[in-house]
Amino acid sequence: MIYLVLILNFIFSSSTDQFLVKSIKINGNETTKKIIIEREINQKIGFHSDSLIIIEDRNRLYNLGIFSSVDINLKNNIYVIDVVESYKVYPWPLISYDEIKKELSYGPGISLRNFFGRNQTFIFGTYLVGEKGYLFSYSNPWVSEDRINIGFKLYNLKQYNIFYNYNYDFFLNQLTLGFSNDVLKSYDIHLGLMQTDIKTLDHMNENYQYIKSKSLKNKYIFLGLNYQFDDRDIYIDPSSGNFFDLFLKYYKGYDNSIDIIDISLKYKRYFPIDLNTNPVISIGTNLVIKFPSYNKLPIYFYEYLGGEDYIRGYSSFPSDSPTQVFGLIETSNIIYFDTEIQNTIIPKKDYGKFEFGIDGLLFCDIGSSADNYKSLTFDEYLIGYGFGLKLFISSTAIGFYFGFNPYNQTHFHVKGNS
Repeated sequence: MIYLVLILNFIFSSSTDQFLVKSIKINGNETTKKIIIEREINQKIGFHSDSLIIIEDRNRLYNLGIFSSVDINLKNNIYVIDVVESYKVYPWPLISYDEIKKELSYGPGISLRNFFGRNQTFIFGTYLVGEKGYLFSYSNPWVSEDRINIGFKLYNLKQYNIFYNYNYDFFLNQLTLGFSNDVLKSYDIHLGLMQTDIKTLDHMNENYQYIKSKSLKNKYIFLGLNYQFDDRDIYIDPSSGNFFDLFLKYYKGYDNSIDIIDISLKYKRYFPIDLNTNPVISIGTNLVIKFPSYNKLPIYFYEYLGGEDYIRGYSSFPSDSPTQVFGLIETSNIIYFDTEIQNTIIPKKDYGKFEFGIDGLLFCDIGSSADNYKSLTFDEYLIGYGFGLKLFISSTAIGFYFGFNPYNQTHFHVKGNS
């Protein structure tokens, strides 16, 4: 009996010991500081490891967006992390497609990622063709050991609205401070200045008096509060998990500008289907509420139910929409639901500091709008459906969608980081 106990004890102690982590080794971090990796992983020296911890640590490191490949293995009680760093400096062109004007705007830009090896990001770009403007942003997701993040954005855009026939000049200066008390939850505070300037081109245009009544120049100090819960496995291409986002924004107007409250709520759920090709289904909803009502809002606070942001298969240009649903397109309050089935066409693969892959998808969107939130119902609604492709280029996803609606219209949509 004593021999049996000794044999069982030897078997179990040996089995447990092979998962005991005695040291952690990191390979491939040529620029990335070791602390940037260590603070993300749950595995600790002197504690046991298992496949669940390995998967979670691998996903968290990959979600930083600075590695094109992450592998973790246990070798002789050593927790071995192998990473391939993505390119740190690469072109970041500003590209946008105006569905209304059928015009592509673009210009040069550059992204500096993992600056100083501390996962800081600088982005600068400018539009030279089509729309005019520039963007400068800085972000640091983890300034201190207390998981405090900081960001800054300077943005200017000059564009022409073909529907109301006016030039639009938008300027934004924004500071973001945030913190996270655990891996899944984050809280951000946004402070900033926003200035808009509308210049009508034709005083004889039928919309001139309407535009003028909305105030041509507005200045705001704004405060935003943002809460997120995110337990998706891979941010750029989830196969499971939930994403919840609540954003409250208050714009304090000055120089005769009215005060505005903007509330948005988003939720999306991802889960795989147990088939040979392992497609992923996502179901989401989005609610947008603004105060005051539509008739009192400045034009540039309007929402457009059609287009890549909401119901694909429709234009965001009201007069380019079916007459049956014309009144639903331009609005200030929105509720919509979307469903996608997504599957891999070309698996994401690391090509040495650069990752690339392609997914195909089918989608169906349904939503409604109203001039004020009390009138939000589905008595009238838009429904769109279609197919698309998602291109994964390192830590960026670009969606290309072909949308259809019941009124025999087809629209093409492009959306970055979709």
